[in-house]
Amino acid sequence: RLSTSFIDSFERKNAKKALVVGSDIPGISEDIIQEAFQSLDEVDVVVGPSFDGGYYLLGMRQPTVQVFQNIPWSCDRTLEVTKRRMSEAGLSCKELGPLADVDEPADFETWAKVSGRNKHYYLRRSVA
Repeated sequence: RLSTSFIDSFERKNAKKALVVGSDIPGISEDIIQEAFQSLDEVDVVVGPSFDGGYYLLGMRQPTVQVFQNIPWSCDRTLEVTKRRMSEAGLSCKELGPLADVDEPADFETWAKVSGRNKHYYLRRSVA
């Protein structure tokens, strides 16, 4: 799905840069998105690592399908193997600061405590 998203952005929509951002990242901010887009002026790929070994954001200046081949998805090695594929493809990469993703209800509880945020505020916003 990631490669399809990038191909669609570049080939059908003629984008010069494209980002894919996870929908389970309550800590994502406009500043992080702007930093990612600006980073693509300097590097081929930008990645935002998550604490569980995956990533919450991936941005590219061109669709490079081999980056997504033979990746062990949803495990603690996803980022590591993806970065290896980037290197094999000769792509430069910038890594953003890590963020927590929310895969289980307990992850959201943990994020709310660590961030000092009120989880009920986010639940109300997402339902509204």
